[in-house]
Amino acid sequence: MTLPATELAIATLRPRSPTEVVDAAVQLYRQNFAPLVMCSAVAQLPMLVLQIVIANARRGFGVDLSLLSVLGVLLSFLSYAVASAIIVRCASDAYMGGTPDVATATRAGIRRLPSLLWANVMKVVLLFIGVFSLFTLSLYWFCKYFAVNAVIVLENRDARDAFRRSARLTRGNKRHVLNALGIVYVIYYVISVGTLAVFAALSLQLMPLIGAPLIGVLLWPLVSCTETVLYYDVRVRTDALDLDLMIDALDPSAATALVSPA
Repeated sequence: MTLPATELAIATLRPRSPTEVVDAAVQLYRQNFAPLVMCSAVAQLPMLVLQIVIANARRGFGVDLSLLSVLGVLLSFLSYAVASAIIVRCASDAYMGGTPDVATATRAGIRRLPSLLWANVMKVVLLFIGVFSLFTLSLYWFCKYFAVNAVIVLENRDARDAFRRSARLTRGNKRHVLNALGIVYVIYYVISVGTLAVFAALSLQLMPLIGAPLIGVLLWPLVSCTETVLYYDVRVRTDALDLDLMIDALDPSAATALVSPA
């Protein structure tokens, strides 16, 4: 029997261990592979096109690559920020018992683009500053603000509120966040490096340049799915979201619990 969306969300939401978070993210990724990869491709396609242009330029067109390299870095930053937000929205719909829709998720990400860009610029600055503390502060800020993109796109908050909200959600949960994200990033980089090594061994001319974006399109949704499950996990721990949903299910006139308290 198929549960209604609200009942399915209630059944899904519970505190999870880091390995359970990643396992739930893998299941979410596997069950919704097509729409999630489509969301990733929509956001990262410009980066893939630019990589192909750079590859052709390096093969003998005599083009100065300095400007293209700068544009590549900026476009890469933009594409991953937008991709994360779009995938999180799509994964959230699926995780909460709805139907993931690429167009809806894309529109949601584009509407929040200014806040997403500003927030991700600030995150990069913080992570760069943290390098001078032997990465201690980088890891701290990485965990403290992991939910910024999810808060912006799912709770419709601006960048400043998203940082405050993420800090509140991760209070007392940073080790939990680090363990869960650490597992999925190890999976991501092991698969990425292994795949690129195979491409290099096969001497495929274009793959060293376009292989990384292609792998990103296919694998980045797994990272974003983990961020999505982890976002709801810390909301259960901090906001008692599961209890709020149960109350809403009993009282249809109550306001929805998916919009967080201020």
